[in-house]
Amino acid sequence: MQHTDKNYENQINSINEKLVMMGSILEQQFSDALKVVASRDQNLANKVIEKDDLINQLNHDISDLVFQIIAMRQPMADDLRFLFCSIKIIRDLERIGDHLTTVAKKGYRVSTNIPDQLIEKLEVLGGKASVMTHDALNCLFERKLAQADQIAERDDIIDDLHGNFIKDVLSYMKENDDFIPDSLALIQISKGIERIGDYVTNIMEEVHFLIEGKYNNS
Repeated sequence: MQHTDKNYENQINSINEKLVMMGSILEQQFSDALKVVASRDQNLANKVIEKDDLINQLNHDISDLVFQIIAMRQPMADDLRFLFCSIKIIRDLERIGDHLTTVAKKGYRVSTNIPDQLIEKLEVLGGKASVMTHDALNCLFERKLAQADQIAERDDIIDDLHGNFIKDVLSYMKENDDFIPDSLALIQISKGIERIGDYVTNIMEEVHFLIEGKYNNS
């Protein structure tokens, strides 16, 4: 939407740019967090944790700018909808960053004696959630409504993988009580990834509202 007030347009564009930056950092954070699970690389884990500070700062910057625009500019129609959606979206993006930080923190501490099969299943789960997040961010920035609904449906697949993984870990715990702390860490990692799928679904609902002006009740 074009605006006659260039300063106002720059403010709206700034929010878009910061959203893109936030999404880009999250995608790198996601990739690195999954590598930590596979490699137990503490230095990489620390990088994931450091990126969370950037996510939090962008969250604050966008929030401040949105409320400044609402207070000073009295936006209407599409702009107002975009601003309200942005506030909800950055909240979910910030929470995704929190869970990725947890994945990294837990991931590098897991014993290398844990069976490769469990780590591989966790990587499959994380990979699907990572792709879902990537596609969701593209959908947000390109305003693709049909894809928004399709992406949200993938959360069921992530839920099923998470449920099956928990069963596998619990079975392993029963036979290997020396690895109970590691097994509990794996469960926390899987739960964090599963929650990311929920937050991505929330974002897709906001994209639906952003484009259609109403939430998807299907």
